[in-house]
Amino acid sequence: METKQTLRGAFFFFLMDLFLLMVLSGIALAIYKRFKSKRLGMKKTTKHKTGDRIALTALWLIFPLRLLAESFTADISGGSFLTSSVNSVIRLFSGYDSLILPIWWAYSISLGVFFLALPFSRYMHIPTEILLIFLRNAGIVSTSSRDGYAETEIYSCSSCGICIDVCPMVSVEDKTKYTSVYLIRELRRRKKSALETSNQCLMCNKCVEVCPVGINSTRLKLFKKQEEFGTGFFSYSNLQKEVSPIHEESILYYAGCMTHLTPAIYKALFKILEKAKINYSFMDKDGAICCGRPLMLAGGLQQAKALIESNTKIIENSGATILLLSCPICYKIFKEEYKLKNIRVLHHSEYINELIKSGKISLNKSELKIAYHDPCDLGRGSGIYDQPREVLSSFATLVKPLEERNMSVCCGGSLATRGFSYEQRKEVTKYSLTALNAQNANILVTACPLCLKTFSPIYEKQTMDIAQIVAKQMM
Repeated sequence: METKQTLRGAFFFFLMDLFLLMVLSGIALAIYKRFKSKRLGMKKTTKHKTGDRIALTALWLIFPLRLLAESFTADISGGSFLTSSVNSVIRLFSGYDSLILPIWWAYSISLGVFFLALPFSRYMHIPTEILLIFLRNAGIVSTSSRDGYAETEIYSCSSCGICIDVCPMVSVEDKTKYTSVYLIRELRRRKKSALETSNQCLMCNKCVEVCPVGINSTRLKLFKKQEEFGTGFFSYSNLQKEVSPIHEESILYYAGCMTHLTPAIYKALFKILEKAKINYSFMDKDGAICCGRPLMLAGGLQQAKALIESNTKIIENSGATILLLSCPICYKIFKEEYKLKNIRVLHHSEYINELIKSGKISLNKSELKIAYHDPCDLGRGSGIYDQPREVLSSFATLVKPLEERNMSVCCGGSLATRGFSYEQRKEVTKYSLTALNAQNANILVTACPLCLKTFSPIYEKQTMDIAQIVAKQMM
């Protein structure tokens, strides 16, 4: 038998004590976090259910009892720096031998209770996360809210509550029960209220960004909405139209619904293209069918596919090599859902940056101080952070927002939610303007027509799209 009397035995017991110390330190931190979460930067945490409390109590007891059990028998089976020290203290008390068996029984019972309560508690994430890692690395994705991968994501949620504080709805009004962590809890328990929770979301994706497990709760909400929407098929073949073939730069511009509501954006963009002597064609000049993203946000995934097929034929028949977009909502779906052959999909902030770097347009330097807002679908959704900043910093000074890049704020104008009133959205917008530190800037610049339309009526200073301010600064 290996004991502390042998080299290998001493090393084994040292590792065991070291592991126990690390785990006990983690448990101590977890207990502190549970009762003093605000001191660790968490304003809100999730509430425990009965199964959670039983499993948590057992989990908190397992390793302290293991330490005591190992310490009681350290002078028999061997121990190291931790268990031997505790054993020395225990031996100061008479009759400690009679407690050896009860302590080991207490440890065994705690372990058993934890495993029995595990499937009915949030701590099911401990074994499920291992499976999630394998499935994710295998490239598997979910196709419904109840398939194998989605179920694995649902049960991998630890209910830590980190997503609560970053949710725009919670920042201005306490709508904690509609946050992603509670949606996943409802999905786990198969509650009908999961649909209502899904319909309350702004779909800004900030919860996904901060999730330590990487659970795509936004996708789970979309699948839940799809169940309500139905699976009827719409044909858009009668809406197809021809786009005149174009040459040289082969730019096909698609405005989309929101940019048509803010025509100043595409007018400024066309001014830039004409200055750079770029030939382009306006795909939806006279109006066209939508990119499909709003339908997807509403849950109409099958209907969106019909739109995608129709638009794909129009785009590919145009002969374009670049599809240019000014709406991040359209940009995201064209990048992710469309399978365009030999066609680059570019947001106008990317293309403007290319024009500046290639010398096709030149900008006048200014003393302007600009606060740049990262739109949700352009930043977190598509990873476009640097190009807009490179454009703006080429002629002005950028004011660093309090929250930017992957942690940027939502403007509040999202079309995804059905349960957010205008006044509630307005409060989100006001909060976002504060977080953008826009008061220290001359101009607030964004790169999304929806964000521009949302910020403009509330921000007392000037709000512009990146195309507008570039067109204004051109030599």
